[in-house]
Amino acid sequence: MGYASYGIYDEQIEKWLKDNDYFRTYWKNPTAILQSIRDTFGTSITGFDNRNSFFQNIAATFQHIFERDFTRKIVRLQEQTGADYLYYSGGCALNIVTNATIVDMGIFRDVFIPPCCNDSGLSIGAASFLEWKKGNRIQINTPYICNIGLYDNTATLLSNEVIAQVAEIILSGGIVGVCNGNAEAGPRALGNRSLIARADDREIAQKLSMNVKKREWYRPVAPIMLERAAEKVTAQPIHHLAKFMLLDFLIKKEFEKYLEGVIHANNTARIQTVGKESDNPFMFNLLTYMYEKHNLFALINTSFNAQGEPIVHTPENAMQSTKKMGLQGLVINNVLHKIGE
Repeated sequence: MGYASYGIYDEQIEKWLKDNDYFRTYWKNPTAILQSIRDTFGTSITGFDNRNSFFQNIAATFQHIFERDFTRKIVRLQEQTGADYLYYSGGCALNIVTNATIVDMGIFRDVFIPPCCNDSGLSIGAASFLEWKKGNRIQINTPYICNIGLYDNTATLLSNEVIAQVAEIILSGGIVGVCNGNAEAGPRALGNRSLIARADDREIAQKLSMNVKKREWYRPVAPIMLERAAEKVTAQPIHHLAKFMLLDFLIKKEFEKYLEGVIHANNTARIQTVGKESDNPFMFNLLTYMYEKHNLFALINTSFNAQGEPIVHTPENAMQSTKKMGLQGLVINNVLHKIGE
């Protein structure tokens, strides 16, 4: 999705992909694919360069095909069943552009997608299904339910002093790791296992994404923000799926300067919202402080892990990664550890 935003849909590319069965039979044969490009488009390309506009257009075309065909199937299912609500999961449910399209179509009263919609949610789904079959009531939980191996993760009472100290590091251009309480279920960090920094500075965003995390140049980072701040920066309604970073939002022109580091090539941002303190006390209080005291609308929120490593889980993991990545601070269970002090 991130890479697709740099290209545009091309009807001729779609025909080429279909004529070649999307190259499923020889995807690992780059020579044959490049030859097919030359034969079909008269374009001589010697290798796979992700900055080449042709490959960006291929990605955009793939995204267009997926979004169009997937939403058509959803519409047909709704017509066949008359369902008022849509609940779906699987890897496809991580496609935030398609998710936003489905919500905006308005054919359902509401749309539900779990934060662990990929394979990581299978065990939780199986347990919930079993409880339902047994006639038991399924409890509603926050996404912060991963506590395996966290034998002593009692959070210290959150103080205004810690919030102010974390804010000082961030305002000065620093990057802070967060390892609070239980970890998130699902593939995305939602504030308990996150790296946070200013969202209004493109250079800081690039440093965090490319230098600290070693990610590809085209991958965007997402903002986390108060729900009331999100309501200002976009004209789209703030759907509850935004709590789990599952939608994209078009940013109003006048607010782009406040979100320079997190706006993608198509002027959208994958906003994660925090509506009330109980959603995530640390993030809510920090975001409130930043917004009300410093007019900072959002923070960068990206997963707390180095390249090739899983998201940190224990405080020990967090401290090791903090030192490895050269972060300026680490919050563990609401206690700030200033690195180098």
